[in-house]
Amino acid sequence: MLKTEPDLEHVRVNGVELAYLQRGTPKPGEPTLLFVHATGCHARVWDRIIESFGGYHLLALNQRGHGRSEKRVIEHWRVFGEDLAAFVAALGLEKLIGIGHSMGGHALVDAAAKCGAFARLLLLCPPEIEASVYVTARTNGGVHDSARALNIPVTIMRAQLPPTERSQMDFASSPTWPELVGEFKRGRDLHYPACSQFIPLQMPDEVIRVLQEEIDAWHAGR
Repeated sequence: MLKTEPDLEHVRVNGVELAYLQRGTPKPGEPTLLFVHATGCHARVWDRIIESFGGYHLLALNQRGHGRSEKRVIEHWRVFGEDLAAFVAALGLEKLIGIGHSMGGHALVDAAAKCGAFARLLLLCPPEIEASVYVTARTNGGVHDSARALNIPVTIMRAQLPPTERSQMDFASSPTWPELVGEFKRGRDLHYPACSQFIPLQMPDEVIRVLQEEIDAWHAGR
């Protein structure tokens, strides 16, 4: 049975102290599920989804400047991928299924291109979801090179498209490029036209369903 409260752990990597939540331990023949949140959120936003996967090793990371991780000014988005790759190396993680929302998806794409620990990615409004909102999001154009370099299955859960005219701080829709899936060698695009960019919070049951598909595909070697 899944513990009510996860263990709060800390690790110093890439010059910053990161806090993360851990449930369970790595199991032979099973993947580790690594959850990475969006801008302005924290690791606990995944609790509702994580509750459905109690038989697995579960990690939810607080990215730098968020949650209980060290507060740092963000000058370039590449640091998120660098932090995540260093985090994976420090913990000696492998057989990872990475689940990232928005900025978390951005970080996962970069990190997965830097290390061979990831088996699959599930991305919710990645990786340019906040490009029109947060100025520094545009600093890491190299994320496209990371996407093209990946040779693992990548599933994109994409929210409704924005209207022609919209407020800069409008979070009701997603500016994710509809053709983003073509940047990945093994990409799959799932479009939810009735959903805002807050997919994990608005439709957790659907995220659970799709993540279970990813786990089943991992077991089947697809």
